[in-house]
Amino acid sequence: MASATGERTAPPGRFVESWYEIAGLPLCARVAGRELARNLLGAFAHLARPPAAAAALTLEAWDESLDGPARPGPDWPPGTRREWPGGGGVLAAADGGRFVGVENDHGAAWLDRRESRLRCWVRAADSLTLFETGKPCYFPLSTWLHDRGRQPVHAALVSWAGAGVLLSGPPGCGKSTCALACALDGFDFLGDDHVALEERGGGAWTGHSLFGGAWLTPGQLRRFPALAAAARAGRPPPADKLLVPMDEVLPGRLPVGVPIRALALPVLAPDAPAATIFSRVSPAEALRVLAAGAASVVPRPGATELMRLGRLAAELPAFRLELGQDIAGLSCALRALSSEAGVP
Repeated sequence: MASATGERTAPPGRFVESWYEIAGLPLCARVAGRELARNLLGAFAHLARPPAAAAALTLEAWDESLDGPARPGPDWPPGTRREWPGGGGVLAAADGGRFVGVENDHGAAWLDRRESRLRCWVRAADSLTLFETGKPCYFPLSTWLHDRGRQPVHAALVSWAGAGVLLSGPPGCGKSTCALACALDGFDFLGDDHVALEERGGGAWTGHSLFGGAWLTPGQLRRFPALAAAARAGRPPPADKLLVPMDEVLPGRLPVGVPIRALALPVLAPDAPAATIFSRVSPAEALRVLAAGAASVVPRPGATELMRLGRLAAELPAFRLELGQDIAGLSCALRALSSEAGVP
């Protein structure tokens, strides 16, 4: 239904309200329809928290099949909208960048950056793609995090004894393989694809989990049979990948965030040795890899973000990680790498 001002509302009692901690900040989600709440918010299940005094971000979502055809959209000044292809639809900005969002044939998500309010609409709860289920509201949410000094990067993050190792590198370098091998051998898992970085000052860095799923090709899944029962296909599978909700596989082992103690740069060599080996690399090499990973996210990093990555590379030990053929040995190598970086 719509209010007198045209703003979308839901019938009394229809909203499902839940709270999460996103990169150290409280998010209140109010979703019209329990099925949509499950499909849209499942990726945040490991970040669930009790209600806070106030929300840093409010997310509101509607299922058209329950509440009628009105499509939520910001009331921006005429002629201020710009758009680009992306996200399986159109990425758009309006009113000088105050509003950013994504639209496609079955839904829309718009962020009001001034009010910290994210509004979503879907044609039906089961119309979400696998990408939208695994990375809800990715573009507007990443923009909101970016605005608050939490830098989204294309990287994996695991932790041992409460200390995080950030795995960065180009697509196909083995980040997911390494993160999953470690997670199945006792490491905590914070992400294999996208995480957020926060600079705390004095050389301290926190890595934040954003989404609780892992993305695998069918070939990768065959190497991790323990994940097969939880793997899900979707509509449509992005790049033929499957989504594994890791909170179902590793209950209680998906932290919200961890201090980052080391950087690991995985490399898949054509003539890979039997065992995984690692060696120290320079801050300049670490920055090159980190910057390439950050450039693949939206919004792309500017000068401030690149300088932040430069400090990260300069302040933390970084290692080239040459992945061996023995998958079971990856976790041993990461433990040894963590020990050399000074992790107890």
